[in-house]
Amino acid sequence: MKDSPRSTSQDVYAGPARAPHRSLLRALGVGRGDAGKPLIGIWQLVQRADPGHMHLNTLAQQVKYGVHQAGGCPWSSMLSGV
Repeated sequence: MKDSPRSTSQDVYAGPARAPHRSLLRALGVGRGDAGKPLIGIWQLVQRADPGHMHLNTLAQQVKYGVHQAGGCPWSSMLSGV
């Protein structure tokens, strides 16, 4: 059985040994209030050459908002398209 997202996120947040991890997350914009929330990864495709991908940034912003509203901490990263 897989761990719940909350317990997996605690591997990043919890304990004195994770202080460097917490400081990096804070430097990247994760607030203190988000520290106990599960981290939810959102991958965004960055490619302006394909008209079919133009809407994906807007969609990713909506997904981040939904994750935040559901009590999670959205974490997004960019992917390049080929």
